[in-house]
Amino acid sequence: MHVGVVKETHPGERRVALTPEGVGRLTAAGLTVLVQAGAGQDAGFTDAAYEKAGARILAVSDSRGGVYASGGLDVQAAIAHKAETGSVVGLRGTEAVSNEDLLELPCDI
Repeated sequence: MHVGVVKETHPGERRVALTPEGVGRLTAAGLTVLVQAGAGQDAGFTDAAYEKAGARILAVSDSRGGVYASGGLDVQAAIAHKAETGSVVGLRGTEAVSNEDLLELPCDI
């Protein structure tokens, strides 16, 4: 089963649906946890903390669009690509996805 954690979009929202500690518990129970890049940022949790806990970051977006990698993407490569080009769009090894479609990627929960 796949559990998804999306980034909150309401201005000023600091809550997150699942903390890295919770990710660790779910992955230890055999579930796959998929996290939208930046999902825990406003709550003080880095993407690296989610990855360390066992989550896979599958998609990331910015104002120009998004990218998706079904096996997980390298968040540091996405950050470097955005710094070089101004957007995550076009990141090697990913497919383009709109910001709207990103939120509808396959996930059980």
